[in-house]
Amino acid sequence: MFRSGCAMKKLIDALCDLIRFWCRSEKVRFLLAIVAVVLVWISFFWKGSEVVTEYITGVSLSKLSASDAAALRGLSGDAFGSFGALFSALSSVLFALSFYFQFKKDNKQKFESNFFQLLAGHREIVAAAVYYNDGGGELFSDPPHARGRILPRVSRRNDFVEAKGKACFYHIFGLMKKDYKALKGAQKAVLPKHGELNDTRGIAAAAAERVTKEYGSELHHYFRNMYYVVDYIDNAEGISDTEKRFYASLFRAQLSSYEIALLFYNGITEIGEEKFKRLIERYSLLRNLDLDLLFSVEHRSFYVEAAYWSEEEARSKGVIKN
Repeated sequence: MFRSGCAMKKLIDALCDLIRFWCRSEKVRFLLAIVAVVLVWISFFWKGSEVVTEYITGVSLSKLSASDAAALRGLSGDAFGSFGALFSALSSVLFALSFYFQFKKDNKQKFESNFFQLLAGHREIVAAAVYYNDGGGELFSDPPHARGRILPRVSRRNDFVEAKGKACFYHIFGLMKKDYKALKGAQKAVLPKHGELNDTRGIAAAAAERVTKEYGSELHHYFRNMYYVVDYIDNAEGISDTEKRFYASLFRAQLSSYEIALLFYNGITEIGEEKFKRLIERYSLLRNLDLDLLFSVEHRSFYVEAAYWSEEEARSKGVIKN
């Protein structure tokens, strides 16, 4: 008896979960509304006229002859007009709902079209990125119109290094890490706006700003476009928060380990703190961060835990709904 009771409780809980899942879907709610209207309509034309007539007149039609019952229905015919108006109103509501869902569908299609164009643009920016040094320790990153004049000159050196596309972020991040280590031994006057030199956050931010400035022709455009993509997702209308996180995860999947590490340190710079950091945390863009790439393990605390959430963790926190 106890086992059967437990089994029944589990079955009821499963049915309740299923109903809650259905109710979260706007399409399911719309279909349920149509079914409800149809059922009301059918029941009205089946027994509704008799019920209304008996309610208005107080006379049971089953006790009358067919002719008397028909005559009595005629006397209460005006009452049916109000029900006709009710069904007309319900039909109007269903039409409005169908228009609303069609509008949302068109709006989402427009959003997706623009979003995937932005993804394609981001891949083009990454593919066009170039890193190289001249073998003497001096690093360059010049705009495309200048590379044709510079590259032939430095490419004649035996120790010339050049990297294109995603590979260049490996070298840029390595340079940032070297700057970080060098700045830890610098004097306080070198970093006046970043506070004490024992503030590793300030030192990391200074290293990120120096490298971003040195590689401005690559990184400024790169980070601006990255911010624009995520900001476009964040400000999209007619897209649920769960869907926004899904599109943000698609964008995150485009990033290599070193790109995510660069994003991590760019987010704590003065400009990054002002605009990008909140989006990094809101959409868990550091989910796939390789912690071994951090300059220090303690740097993980620069961001709130939400920045590292997996989809399961976000779902358990109620950010993602099933």
